[in-house]
Amino acid sequence: MNTKKVTSEIKKWLARTRTTCKWFSTNIVGRAKRMLVINLNYPKEWKELTKEVYVKLYNWMRMSVEERQDVMRFYWAEYVEEQESKNEVSKSLDNILKELRRQFSKCNKQ
Repeated sequence: MNTKKVTSEIKKWLARTRTTCKWFSTNIVGRAKRMLVINLNYPKEWKELTKEVYVKLYNWMRMSVEERQDVMRFYWAEYVEEQESKNEVSKSLDNILKELRRQFSKCNKQ
């Protein structure tokens, strides 16, 4: 398992959903916040660690958005909707503008 990739995905998900590390560590991982923060910020190689936490993190990211939202609702999470990050929205707007420019220049050539 690539622990750095898993922790990167979890960090992005936490930021995107505005889920607190404390809530996630307590309700989903079953560890103290301090331990989760250490695992996220200083991931070790798979062969050098206790695998339980990383298996939970990996499995969490393999769940569908709907499954994660259902679990969060079960634990009474206030905010369970996954939002696109501003960066992703910006990229999609850039793609739309590029397509419009392409179509416009194509129309002008005709």
